[in-house]
Amino acid sequence: MNYLTLYKRTLKDLFTFEVFLTFMFPFLIIVTFFAVELFVYSNYILPYFESLITFTENEILLWILNAFITIFFLAILLLVNVFVGINLIGLFFLENIINTINKKYYKKDLTESLSILEVFKLSTAIFLKYFKYLLFMLPLTFIPVVGAFLPLIPAFFMFYKTLLVETGANITEKSVVQQSDKYYIAFIFPMFILTLVPIFGTFGYILGFIGTTHYLLNRD
Repeated sequence: MNYLTLYKRTLKDLFTFEVFLTFMFPFLIIVTFFAVELFVYSNYILPYFESLITFTENEILLWILNAFITIFFLAILLLVNVFVGINLIGLFFLENIINTINKKYYKKDLTESLSILEVFKLSTAIFLKYFKYLLFMLPLTFIPVVGAFLPLIPAFFMFYKTLLVETGANITEKSVVQQSDKYYIAFIFPMFILTLVPIFGTFGYILGFIGTTHYLLNRD
């Protein structure tokens, strides 16, 4: 089955009543969390750190330092948002969605390869791993144009790996959950891009779960 068919099924399932009803509660929680997070960042965190820059009045240096602080915290918030969004949906609402999609299209016998605790441990390990990568890459954000996009790299890899762990734990064997799949990476990338859109980005997490479910069930 090609990507186009899987994308069509994913979008179709997003707007079914049962899936919509299941995701409505986590959707509202995630949107509220992101809104509060953005408010605190804009009104307290960013102004505080900008106020600490008192050692220079050079406008160019001030602009560079402010830009670095902004990118630094936005990159961290992006990673935290991916972790919170995926785990909130995955740990509490995903099993019902997988069963609904499987019953509708594939009718396979599913076995759980990882417990909830194992999934959470793996997800946390993935978060810490890519958080370290993010800290390593932050000095490179000073590179003109390209630098601002570098923090997206660890965020994307955490997005796809965590989705694979959360979803795959209910569908396929542990070895598949932990390996890298270039075809899956290409398939899930557009959904990650959607998560970067304010407010509507929450649908990127939902589509990611639905799309990953289709990808793994179709593969197996």
